[in-house]
Amino acid sequence: MSFVDLATLAMHRRQEMEARLNVFLGKCDRAVMDIKKLQHQAKGFVEQLNCEPSELRDKFLSCMKQLDEYTYLITDFNLALDNLDRPVNKSTYYMPVHDNPGRILKPLPPTALNLIDALSEPTPSTSKAC
Repeated sequence: MSFVDLATLAMHRRQEMEARLNVFLGKCDRAVMDIKKLQHQAKGFVEQLNCEPSELRDKFLSCMKQLDEYTYLITDFNLALDNLDRPVNKSTYYMPVHDNPGRILKPLPPTALNLIDALSEPTPSTSKAC
């Protein structure tokens, strides 16, 4: 191996190591920022809990109400996404939000042709006998 090949190889290795170091430094910076954010959130949480017992009860009930509102919003969002998957003309009835959402079985579409009609008549009839 020549000196030029060794120098090129060393330069490529150095660039790879610098790229890896930059990725590592970016991840470290992001981790430090996330830790600071968690520390700030924890301080805010401690400040919220640092109150009289009667206030704590009211704050708890307020948080539960807000959690219920978020649950309704998430459910509405999921239902809207589910509606995007279905054809526009068909509608499905859903149970109330806190029940298990189950779809009611869809009725079979009326058939324009049944086997007996096809064998006996040249044009299909509306009879349902089969």
